[in-house]
Amino acid sequence: MANYISENDIEAACCAVLMDELHYDEHLNLWQLPNDGNTAFGRTDAADLVRLGTLRASVRKLNIGISEKVLAEAVQEITKSRAHLSLFEANREITSLLRDGHEVPNAKGDYTKERVRYVDFNKPGANHFCVVQQLTIRGKATRRPDLIVYINGLPMVFVELKNAIESTQQAYTKNLSDYRRDIPTLFHYNMVVVLSNSIDTKVGSHTADYEQVFNWEKIADETETPVLETEIDLLRVLRGLFQKYVLIDLLENFVLFYANWAKIVAKNYQYLGVNNALESFRQRDQNNGKLGVFWHTQGSGKSFSMAFFTEKIRRKVRGQFKFVIVTDREDLEVQIYKTYVRSQLIETGQGSGKQSEARFRVPTGAFLPKMLTDASTYVFTLINKFRVNPKDKGLPYPKITDSKDIVVLVDEAHRSQYAEMGENMHRGLPNANYIAFTGTPLLDADEKTKEWFGDYVSRYDFADNVADGSTVRIFYQNRVPKVLLQNDTLNEEYAEIIEDEDLSDEQQERLTRQYANVTTVITDNDRLETIAKDIVEHFPERGYLGKGMVISIDKFTALKMHDKVKRHWEDRIKELRGQINKLPAGSAERAQLETKRRWMRETEMCVVVSYEADEDSKFSKAVLDMRPHRAIMNRTWGDDHETIEDRFRNPADKLRLVFVCSKWLTGFDAPSVSTLYLDKPMQNHTLMQTIARANRVAPALKSDGSVAVETDDFADSHEKKAGIVVDYIGVFTRLEKALAKYGRSSEGKSTYPAELFDDLLKYLDAAIDVAVEFMHSQGLDITQLTDSTQTFDQLTNFQAFADSLSRTEELKKEFSVFQNAISSFYEACRPEILTERLLPPSPNKGKYKRTKEVIEYLRKIISRRMDETGDYDQAKIKADQLIDESIISMGYTIQSLAEIDLSDVDFDALQQRFKAKPYKHLAITDMVDFLRGQVQKLLNRNVNRVDLAQKLNDIIANYNNVSSDVEAFFKALKEYAEQLREEEKRAAAEGLTEEELEIFDLLFKDELSQADKDKVKRAAQHLLQKLQDVDTRKTVLTVDWYKDVMLQGRVKKLLGDILDKELPNSYDTQQFTEKRDTVYQHVYKLAAQGQRYWA
Repeated sequence: MANYISENDIEAACCAVLMDELHYDEHLNLWQLPNDGNTAFGRTDAADLVRLGTLRASVRKLNIGISEKVLAEAVQEITKSRAHLSLFEANREITSLLRDGHEVPNAKGDYTKERVRYVDFNKPGANHFCVVQQLTIRGKATRRPDLIVYINGLPMVFVELKNAIESTQQAYTKNLSDYRRDIPTLFHYNMVVVLSNSIDTKVGSHTADYEQVFNWEKIADETETPVLETEIDLLRVLRGLFQKYVLIDLLENFVLFYANWAKIVAKNYQYLGVNNALESFRQRDQNNGKLGVFWHTQGSGKSFSMAFFTEKIRRKVRGQFKFVIVTDREDLEVQIYKTYVRSQLIETGQGSGKQSEARFRVPTGAFLPKMLTDASTYVFTLINKFRVNPKDKGLPYPKITDSKDIVVLVDEAHRSQYAEMGENMHRGLPNANYIAFTGTPLLDADEKTKEWFGDYVSRYDFADNVADGSTVRIFYQNRVPKVLLQNDTLNEEYAEIIEDEDLSDEQQERLTRQYANVTTVITDNDRLETIAKDIVEHFPERGYLGKGMVISIDKFTALKMHDKVKRHWEDRIKELRGQINKLPAGSAERAQLETKRRWMRETEMCVVVSYEADEDSKFSKAVLDMRPHRAIMNRTWGDDHETIEDRFRNPADKLRLVFVCSKWLTGFDAPSVSTLYLDKPMQNHTLMQTIARANRVAPALKSDGSVAVETDDFADSHEKKAGIVVDYIGVFTRLEKALAKYGRSSEGKSTYPAELFDDLLKYLDAAIDVAVEFMHSQGLDITQLTDSTQTFDQLTNFQAFADSLSRTEELKKEFSVFQNAISSFYEACRPEILTERLLPPSPNKGKYKRTKEVIEYLRKIISRRMDETGDYDQAKIKADQLIDESIISMGYTIQSLAEIDLSDVDFDALQQRFKAKPYKHLAITDMVDFLRGQVQKLLNRNVNRVDLAQKLNDIIANYNNVSSDVEAFFKALKEYAEQLREEEKRAAAEGLTEEELEIFDLLFKDELSQADKDKVKRAAQHLLQKLQDVDTRKTVLTVDWYKDVMLQGRVKKLLGDILDKELPNSYDTQQFTEKRDTVYQHVYKLAAQGQRYWA
């Protein structure tokens, strides 16, 4: 059935906005120029990505007065091959060139401060903006991105569009992932990727997982309303992100390369917030040094926002500024310092890590005066370094410097910033400029944060974060009501005292004197035993097996809880072994219990608390041993010296449960944390920061705890749909109060991003209702599947349903979205949903499990993946046996698709049998899969068969978008298959091997006489022989020759010499040069990719 609006329509609408509203300079629709598209683009080879003519003209325009020779060198520098680098390294190198320019040598050959500019950052409109539509790119495979925005001839913005009936995630999993693999050179120049189905648009880095791409909903002001249901999300992105000044600003100031693996592109709220902060900085004199409060909630990337802010000041504001980053805890200081180091914003130089740190991190207060007045750009310090020297007790804190060029960034502006040491900092730096970066400012009546730093310069709170899709929702649950305490016994002072795990002697005395009864109840042994047992019952039974944190009142209790949970954990493993032994071998239930037991046996757990003096003695008096845990906390693993923090952050690591009291509750991000067991009184910002540990977006996980990948069985892949706060202490009233403060949206509406667990069931109900409605729209009644009890009736219904939903690729994809939502929300409701009779009333109560299983089974049939091992070929065999719908296997022994030869298939007989099939859409699916495999095999042997691959895509697209005649579709596929069969025979018909035919096709030109054609064949044969010759490989095609400019020249000369002797005289000079260069590029690219005999 035709789509009313096609992807081509969406592409055209995007281009119209870019040209008519944003006044781009050029639009190339290469889909409409199939024959002379390369000429219009300005290239001779489909592998070329850079518009050299435009690049040269732009460089010349931006660098008046610099010689043509130097300009040519600059063009050569940015366009040279970087095939030997990783995609990340190549992109980082080119981005650096774009930002900083190419160094210009003087007459002596020494480099000067003058640089060749590739981009005009001061006048965005002076750059050349072109949107290219449907550019064919040849790489490991041939791909054709929907839209690419070229700036000054370089491909900087990648856009993949889907129809509104498809999921945006398909643009990532089915397009971007393939493009990164097959045409990596495109992403050497890429600044940002945009993925959209028009109503849901994601923006991000090409290195990001799908969970890390984000919305871009606000154009120029963070107070703008979010995109309404009646609006087109993509249109907002075009009018915001695609503005010329925004793209240029993003390139110059909002891209970081982090830790040699992750490219960070600022999110919409970071871009707007940092620019607001920069404008405040420009007005610093009028604001008396109060730059404002930058309130971005937990998990929003404040450390990166700090880096964007300070680096943009360095680039765009005249002056020599010193940036002082102030925190109130060492782990926060280390985290921010590492962000700057790993983003290569700080040159650590030679020496050990400690020696390098000493240049930037203040060791003691005595070093402050020197480090705040030296020539370094960055200083990192704890607020307590501003303490008055004991020998000067009673005297005011001394002034360190009058400089107005100091910018103080205070992280998490809490009470310590307003107490004595905060006042000392202002006395020591009276003319400095102050800005607070916080996720939870003090929101008391007098709003102390604003008092000290000025008004809000940017606000992106908890509710905005959830609405934006940057975090998942938090659900709150009481697990053990009988051990809860009454809230009124835990007043604010008590919660405040135990906020820190390292209590002063005065605090400890007050706690013992005033709150002994409360502490005794919380730490009661029987109560802790009950909670430990409950954790063991809950943690392994969840659907999404993310990391967990058990939060206790103090260090001693944290260690006790570890020991108790560990004991019950081992008991549960023994129970499972007994249950498994009673079940028949090979049963599904036994396999599930074996997976669970294996996961529990692999799981590691550890106490993580701060160190204090005389620790061993203190714990020994309580008959507790902290030493093994301290050893783990201090240990590193592997060649990369991974710390315990690194291990807990890694979703695949077996360290899955930690026991804490204060450490890791703020400023520590581990996205796969999904469950918090809260047994410590908390309030206000501390409570908000704690629950935010579970709200990060994270990768999907399998039931064995490993990270799910695209090729895994979807039924065994569970997304993180929510974070769960399991409350054993009764903080709900305080949570409501905290959310009332910190959960207000930027529009001023009160909203609760943390909800009761029962609300999670409502999301599952909604997902089921939408799926049922979708199936009704296709004439399908799901009760025929859920209510039937006869096996053969069920199989018949499943066949019919699967065939109906296989009519088009769009229908299959849409159904997969509904299935994924139901499965993910079901898993998020575990373990409670396993006992449905205990759930609150719902129309689906009693039917959740069966509905989920029916939907998953139906998708398995549609996807033709029935085998739990994940082996595609075996899965396909089982599916075909189940529903008797195999096209490929008719009359043959079923083989792996890759093993079937086109010559084995009688397509005429196949077509006759197809006409008699009742479920034709499933048969079509098999045929398409088979032909895709065949054309890929042909393409792997000869890069010139790109047109054949594209023709199959066109046939499929025509069926999906234009025709619903399934027999006509099958006929077209049959005719295409016969073309493939003829192509398979072509090498033999020409008297060539497949490898010789590939070279022959590269050299071939139209209107050759038979004699000249024979000469070209001999040229291909001789050239191939020379490339494979042992002496050639020793002298010319040596290891990594493609990385060496001199060796590259030798290879090109070798090819030229052979072709000069072998090619007929009908090739004129221009044709000869083009063919030589084409063959060279082919040989070069295959070598760079490590393929074939010339690698």
